[in-house]
Amino acid sequence: MSLDETSVATLRLTFSNSNHQFCCEFQLSETISRFTSHDSRQLRKIVVLKYGKPSMLSVKTFTFNPVQENTYVLYNEAGQCCIIDPGCYFQQEREALKNFIEETGLQPTLLLNTHCHLDHVFGNKWAAKVWDLKLHIHEKEKAVLDFAPQSGEMWQMPFENYDGELIYLKEGTTINLGNDELEIRFTPGHSPGSVCFYHEPGGFVIGGDVLFNGSIGRTDLPGGDFKTLFNSIQTQLFTLPDETKVYSGHGPMTTVGFEKMNNPFVKLY
Repeated sequence: MSLDETSVATLRLTFSNSNHQFCCEFQLSETISRFTSHDSRQLRKIVVLKYGKPSMLSVKTFTFNPVQENTYVLYNEAGQCCIIDPGCYFQQEREALKNFIEETGLQPTLLLNTHCHLDHVFGNKWAAKVWDLKLHIHEKEKAVLDFAPQSGEMWQMPFENYDGELIYLKEGTTINLGNDELEIRFTPGHSPGSVCFYHEPGGFVIGGDVLFNGSIGRTDLPGGDFKTLFNSIQTQLFTLPDETKVYSGHGPMTTVGFEKMNNPFVKLY
């Protein structure tokens, strides 16, 4: 958001992200002489909450831990955010995530896992404690979550697992971040309870380790199955619009259309 003092009585706010930009003007009762970044964030929240705004979530990506896992923060103009798959293992990684949230003026309200392999859950307990959050997973991932510390020992990466209350996600439903909806799509195959989070207004899906740029999730881990994964991709991801951005658990962003045409494991053409 940018602030322009166009007159002593008018404030123009311009909102923008990668897809849209629009502005609106508000009459002020007194002269605005100086804005700090903190004032800007507070005013943005007040205006959005009072006047509303087209639904749109921004995506911030972090790449954490030796496995190079992608952690995502989704946030709206009201300053609400959700943390998806916090893979932050080292203290400096946790500080990077915390600093971004604080410096952007965000308030985490949701903690979500696409699935519970260890590289995606390293930071669950830490994030839950810092922001007083409860973990949301699919019920079929409970056993995977419970096994994660053993996997950590085998990888010589011990960690404290999340041991708080679990909230189970239901496929075919939605979960809300303020007024913004994420559709829960059930995508097993890489893991028995993998889910993807689809945000239609933003044209993107948080895909976990289901579909990658030019590849797919491995199926040789406990609970994995290639035919199941293939079906999940065909029915839950390739049915989305071709321009849909896919933010994967590892590697760069891709699109549904690109993978349909180029992915050697699941391409349609």
